[in-house]
Amino acid sequence: MRLHEHGFSYSGISLITTGVCLAFLTIIAIHRIFFSPLAPFPGPWLAAATYGYEFYYDIWPHTFRYMWKIRELHETYGPIVRINPTHLHVLDASFYEEIHPSDTRRKRERDRWFSGQDENVLGVGGLTQTIGHDLHRTRRSAIAPLFSKKNIYELQPLVKKKVDKLVDRFSQACKEGTVINLVNAMSALTMDVISSYCFGKDMRQLDKPEFAAQVVWEMLQGSKVSGPARHMPWLFDVLLNLPPWFLRLVHPQYPEEDPSQMLRDRMQYILDHPDEPSEDGNITIVHTIKDSNLPPKERTADRLAIEAATFLGAGTETTGRVLAVTAYYLVANVDLLARLREELKTVMPTPDTEAPLSELEKLPFLTAVLQEGLRLANGVSGRMPRVAPVETLIYHARDKQNQVDKVWEIPPGTAVSMSIYLLHHDEEIFPDSHSFKPDRWIDNMPLRQHLYAFAKGTRGCLGSNLAWSELYQTIAIIFRRFDLRLYDTIESRDVEIVRDFSIAGMDPSSLGIRVKVVEELIA
Repeated sequence: MRLHEHGFSYSGISLITTGVCLAFLTIIAIHRIFFSPLAPFPGPWLAAATYGYEFYYDIWPHTFRYMWKIRELHETYGPIVRINPTHLHVLDASFYEEIHPSDTRRKRERDRWFSGQDENVLGVGGLTQTIGHDLHRTRRSAIAPLFSKKNIYELQPLVKKKVDKLVDRFSQACKEGTVINLVNAMSALTMDVISSYCFGKDMRQLDKPEFAAQVVWEMLQGSKVSGPARHMPWLFDVLLNLPPWFLRLVHPQYPEEDPSQMLRDRMQYILDHPDEPSEDGNITIVHTIKDSNLPPKERTADRLAIEAATFLGAGTETTGRVLAVTAYYLVANVDLLARLREELKTVMPTPDTEAPLSELEKLPFLTAVLQEGLRLANGVSGRMPRVAPVETLIYHARDKQNQVDKVWEIPPGTAVSMSIYLLHHDEEIFPDSHSFKPDRWIDNMPLRQHLYAFAKGTRGCLGSNLAWSELYQTIAIIFRRFDLRLYDTIESRDVEIVRDFSIAGMDPSSLGIRVKVVEELIA
């Protein structure tokens, strides 16, 4: 029996279906705009009605540019803005510690929509991506002692050993006149350090002709997936299940071996050989988790692989980029570099003098250089939403005279965020914020509370002490030992952040921060 015999047609059914769908979407939009708990908060109606507003600026047709649109929204609507149906964004440094408190009794969770991926996916269910407050606290407490100041001091020989290896590569480049991509070179250093500390096996990135070029590429591609995965969670699952040979057809740079499986195999090996020492003889992150009091399900090969991927990701490209950006600004500013070298000579009279980390930390100008490098590099550039599951957050918006203009009550369960990049370019806190000015940090203790490179609070970067150790030793040794010159490097193209996919993104045409080693210093 045909449909038209009963007065129906396929086109009629299509119109009815379309009408029902449109009515349903309209009802949802009206509810979000006018009846949602976030309805009172300022912002464009389209952003309140649909995630498509964020999609338009972050995925297509614009790419990873929503953070700059958010800045425009603040200029229009004020310091607190509704940026999608469920998220608020605040641009006010005074409110940062409310979103990221240090008191463990004030629960803060990750936002499940923003994570966009299943917690059990490799690297997603690790410490930094753990959704729940209590589970995060349990996982963190198992390994936090490894990153204490005391333990990082004891790890200094490991860091120094890797820096010495980087020095050998720079010496070779000086003799051969080859060009060095600083992001790849510095990431090779940080990868070899964190892999040794993570599971006792150096990834040998400093031995590779192009340093960590492949690893950096893979990490960037992985980060670029995070935005689309928020809007299309199924996409991440599809990509994870594609065979490596198919991914290589799409992009030849994709590795032949599955990195996830390689990590799982390595973790299984560690479980099967519990008494085998690490290459450097140091205690490792993975062995500490394996031997901890965590529940058995937290100590399986899969879980250890997830955590290993987390630490490799967090400890490689971000710190590597900070080192590269800091080096760029020193090479580009000869007066600043001369000041740094004069200060370094006070603890390193000759280029090959070994200065302990504790002495380098006392150098005020070196410290200021690193702080300014951290501020401008923004290893993690974008917003990191936090959810207070049971607490109503109170935000006092102030006018230009610093008087309370309006009091906002943020309902429990609301995702609230700040973007580190926008905080680091707050002109009221950092005048001329796009310029590299280490002196802004000298004798200015209050300013240090506004350095957000490692985040803060109960979910602040666990590896910040290790990162500082790498920064101090690498910058001090490299610039006491070598004279570098920029090679086809343009600040607007190769250094400045123009895209945000959680980690900082350069202009797509960038080939990296590149230098030539023109001289090995002897005095």
